Amino acid sequence: MELIRELKRNGIDVPTLLMSGHAAREIQDAAVDGLIRGVVSKPFGITDLRKAVQEVLDRRE
Repeated sequence: MELIRELKRNGIDVPTLLMSGHAAREIQDAAVDGLIRGVVSKPFGITDLRKAVQEVLDRRE
């Protein structure tokens, strides 16, 4: 999360998709704050990953 925060502080907006094995409070807060644009919970399949990536990219346009 610190890397994402630092990038944003420097004006660099990178669409970020986080993969996690649990729904930690920090992840939820980061999503609300706009630091990350999507979360994929483990375990996930290739179809789930493809869908999550596409959703993040679609929001960028």
